[in-house]
Amino acid sequence: MVSRLFRNYFWAFVMLGVAYFVDVKTGFEVSVFCLYAFPTAYAAYHGGRIGGVLFAALSTATWRYADTVDGHAYSQIWIGWERSLNGLIMLSTIAFSFDFFKRTRVKDQQRLRDLESILPICHVCHRIKNTQGTWVDFESNLRRHLEHHHDPLICPDCADAKYMTDNTL
Repeated sequence: MVSRLFRNYFWAFVMLGVAYFVDVKTGFEVSVFCLYAFPTAYAAYHGGRIGGVLFAALSTATWRYADTVDGHAYSQIWIGWERSLNGLIMLSTIAFSFDFFKRTRVKDQQRLRDLESILPICHVCHRIKNTQGTWVDFESNLRRHLEHHHDPLICPDCADAKYMTDNTL
């Protein structure tokens, strides 16, 4: 666990170094701030919300340092800090989004595993294994377990495709 977390943060640091290198080489006329989003998103996805927010802060500080190294002089000192705060907010939002995405994906995968364990489904023909151990099609299994027998419905597109006749006037 620790080695995997270290490896993930290592790659996030490598991406941050690449973003810094490109930022310094291109100068302040070219905005490469989006490159700082990659290590933040990677750290949030693999290291969680706290790791993502820490990398958002580190990426913002690195971006600000690269801006200073480039010799970018603002007309007012507060403009640089305002841009840094905006960058921190944006990168933190990315970190929270990627952490939320990962948590949602893990929950969905767990739900799918739970459903597959409750209802064994063939991945080829999509038939269901019933309690007697035989494989039946999904509709007949559903009909057998539902008390209410519903009328089959056909969506308008399928009705047009199946039942449309050529009525030329």
